Amino acid sequence: MKDKYQKKVSKLEKKLDELWSVYIRTRDFWSCMRCHQSFRLESQKLQGAHIIRKGGSKFLRWHPNNGIALCYSCHIGWQHLGGNEVEFVRLAERVLGRETIDELLELKKAHPTARFGLKDLELKASELASLIKTVQDR
Repeated sequence: MKDKYQKKVSKLEKKLDELWSVYIRTRDFWSCMRCHQSFRLESQKLQGAHIIRKGGSKFLRWHPNNGIALCYSCHIGWQHLGGNEVEFVRLAERVLGRETIDELLELKKAHPTARFGLKDLELKASELASLIKTVQDR
């Protein structure tokens, strides 16, 4: 029984990762926030880059303000492999505002060991789908 439940949770987490990424990329007009290259809708060459890494905070993994759109080169080559984490946070601060970054840091402190059940994940998926529709309709 537990194995079946865990499979449902894993499947929903994967769906949430996809919804979160689509939301971030749509909100940012399908453009890299660093190099400003534009991409076609649904392009995998543009990615949602977490500000607070998804492994660093389960609570913020799918938070709608915890990311900006970066092309593959800027996300992987510049941010991760290039060791530019400080510059990345500064970029995110310019894009989203200092208050948003401060809010994310406070939420990370307030929820260091968050866990979500199936119903919580389903609610988050519904919220992200609604946010996607909102930014698509602007």
